Amino acid sequence: MGAIRHVGIYVKHIQEMARFYTEVFSLRTAVHQHEGGDYIAALFNEKGAQIEVYKLAFGDGSLLELIECRNLPECAVEKEKLYAAGQAHIAVTVESAETIYEELAKRGCQMLSRPCISPDGKARVFFAKDPEGNYLELVEEL
Repeated sequence: MGAIRHVGIYVKHIQEMARFYTEVFSLRTAVHQHEGGDYIAALFNEKGAQIEVYKLAFGDGSLLELIECRNLPECAVEKEKLYAAGQAHIAVTVESAETIYEELAKRGCQMLSRPCISPDGKARVFFAKDPEGNYLELVEEL
């Protein structure tokens, strides 16, 4: 068994989302590509499928993959509750939970909680949503 290669999320506006993640979390673009043809059609099991992909790298080399699909039927995803079955979140370690909280609020992100200390006293944590409603857990290690 290997390791987690990357975490991927599907987005509607890839340029704006790539800008958001690179600016807020200081990620660098490791890969930016457009894909289509037989491979992508086979992978998605959809004739004519096309995608645009950004793989954004954290300082430790882990990757966040943003994917915008084109020529595919829209998929309705319920994002109403953090704990809904099948929902996921992206947890990001940050230097300062308060600083990131203020930055996300300034950008109009929905804040789901204020930064609070974990029961073991080892982290300051809060939840928010990115501009497209994906759940973020922001963790400052104390």
